[in-house]
Amino acid sequence: MRRAPLASTVLVLACNAGGDADDTDLQAGVDAEQAITFRAVVGDETWRCAANYENIGKTKATASFGDLKLYVHDLVALLPDGTEQPVELADDAPWQGEGVALLDLEDGTGSCAVQGDTALRSEVIGTFRDDAVGLRLTVGVPDALNVGPADDTSTPPLDRDDLLVNATSGFRYLRTVVITGGTGRWPVEIFDVWGTDPATGDPRELQDAQVQITLPGFRAADDAVLVDLAVLLSDSDPTTNFSTTPAGSTRPQVSPEGCQMTPGDQDCTGIFRHYGLGGVAADFLRVGPLDPTGP
Repeated sequence: MRRAPLASTVLVLACNAGGDADDTDLQAGVDAEQAITFRAVVGDETWRCAANYENIGKTKATASFGDLKLYVHDLVALLPDGTEQPVELADDAPWQGEGVALLDLEDGTGSCAVQGDTALRSEVIGTFRDDAVGLRLTVGVPDALNVGPADDTSTPPLDRDDLLVNATSGFRYLRTVVITGGTGRWPVEIFDVWGTDPATGDPRELQDAQVQITLPGFRAADDAVLVDLAVLLSDSDPTTNFSTTPAGSTRPQVSPEGCQMTPGDQDCTGIFRHYGLGGVAADFLRVGPLDPTGP
């Protein structure tokens, strides 16, 4: 449900050069609590758990999707004069807290019954200028909060055991699963990767999986942030799993199914290209119509 703006009007008075009483009221943007809506799509189609979609990935497979969740933080409104305004996120448990928001775009039906649930969250609630003409956000969880177990003292939305990888790698920033052939499950799970420094034995980060994405032209009253699963999978083959045969061996070494951040797993190469890792700008998020039945 969208919330009504909670702000008073700000007026800018412009006087003419002669100082006459014929002043003109110029309406500037006002700070308002607004909903930033997210919608999951597969290309031009709205995504639903119970539906199958054609032409997925490099092999043009027919597939459904079994989950879709993502964390976002550090949202910034881009204003008409070129300045920026941090979006002040509301504390709205269990979906928002400590400047982090969790989006849950699946409803636990159909193909989402295995990993999903009936809870839904498709918007981020925050306060920012209502004349903003763009949005920047970071997919992920801030480093300071992305450590330790999710326990009874954790603040929502960082109390989700199902999204926690471990105390070091922290939370899954993005999770979905591609289902092909009725039973084949090809998960996509994006999170930080940590290892051990061979010189010191200390932990070190091998892959920072947070990505910053800018969405010019976004207006909260008219637009939604589209999460495009077809784009995310467009350079991947969810019908197979990467394997390689090490030198001197006749036995193929198979990576974990799908892309689960295993170093060297080529199933992640195409996913990274569209998620925004490896120096490539993310394109799996884009601006689209707020109403899926609209233009």
